[in-house]
Formats: sequence, structure tokens, C-alpha cells
Amino acid sequence: ALAADVQERQADSMLALYQAALRIRKSGGWVAGDTLTWLDAPPGVLLFSRPGGFGCAVNISAQAVPMPAHDEIVLASGQLSGGMLPPDTAAWLQLR
Repeated sequence: ALAADVQERQADSMLALYQAALRIRKSGGWVAGDTLTWLDAPPGVLLFSRPGGFGCAVNISAQAVPMPAHDEIVLASGQLSGGMLPPDTAAWLQLR
């Protein structure tokens, strides 16, 4: 199940997630500079921003939490619904 040839056929595989992340990162333009700013977040959530409006939210808690204010979800490691970030899920965001 973890072999690359198997994951290539699965749109929701870890391989597909990494390939999408690399394509986004390579396209550039929306992540500027090299600074990182930690933002206030609920307990169990890591949230940071970078110049250019890029943000990353990671829920390491056992409960779903509200998504931070954002204009666009660029990439997510899991299914998002109802404005919530599920446990064990990360999202790349275009922040407001």
C-alpha cells in the first residue's frame, strides 16, 4: 500500500500530497521572504504565517478546531468540512 506505484493511482495518497506541495512551492510567488511569525491559536494547534500571506495551520489535538480566517485553502493533508480543521490535519492557507 505504501509503494510509489500503488500510491500513484490514489488521488488522496501521501505521494499525491507531497507532489502537490512540491508543485505549489516550486510555482513560487505567493510565499515571499524567509521569516516566520507564530500566530495565536487554540491549544493543540500550530499556526504560523510568512510574508506574502502564506499561512500554515496544523491541528495536533484530538478535537476538530475552527479554521483560522483565510481567503483560500491552498492544500490540506485531509478532508476539511464545515470550516473545521480535523485532528492530525495540516492546511496551507492564503491568509486574510
